[in-house]
Amino acid sequence: MNSIVLLILGMILINSLFTLIPMFYPDSDPGLYLPYQFWINILLIFNCILPERKGTYLFDDIGKPTVDGGEAELAGQSNISTTTDTPLTPS
Repeated sequence: MNSIVLLILGMILINSLFTLIPMFYPDSDPGLYLPYQFWINILLIFNCILPERKGTYLFDDIGKPTVDGGEAELAGQSNISTTTDTPLTPS
């Protein structure tokens, strides 16, 4: 119900604002602002059609480690040293 009200009010508001553009700028090309009008209208339609809860399966196993204990220690180690013992001065 809420999304349908948002869709109707949003369509009225957005399309009303875009119909004011030729009144204020009569020389403006409709090809410049019509894509934006269509895009905002499509976003409002998607907001109404698409479900509110998306991808809950992504967060089902958020507490579980991705690798087991032995491999986790190896994954944390790096063969590349990021610090140097000697200063980096040009010679």
